[in-house]
Amino acid sequence: MNTITDIQIKQNFEQVLIDLKEGDIVITKNGNPVAFLSKTRPDTSRTPVKDIKRHAIKDYFDGKLMRYEAMRICDYSWYGELLEDAGRFGIVIPMISEEQNAIMESNIAKLLAEHNNA
Repeated sequence: MNTITDIQIKQNFEQVLIDLKEGDIVITKNGNPVAFLSKTRPDTSRTPVKDIKRHAIKDYFDGKLMRYEAMRICDYSWYGELLEDAGRFGIVIPMISEEQNAIMESNIAKLLAEHNNA
């Protein structure tokens, strides 16, 4: 760890930045440490919000999340926001087939008939 004085940092700031690549630097004034310089390190602990939203929306359309869960994770107040971001992220919104639709209509008709006969 390098140590420099406040006067040296004023006179040679560009060199200080170069030296910082080699390690941390302590700045002193009148012989006492007053500051500590450290090069920045990427923050790998945080995931960008758009990646979190993309995964939540994809998981919703893949059937891994309920709609209310995806909306809560993405902080949406209405379903249209989820659909808009799905389009922005290039997520394909699944559609049901004609066969699946026919099965659903048949099941609904059976339930209605049972309900009316009861």
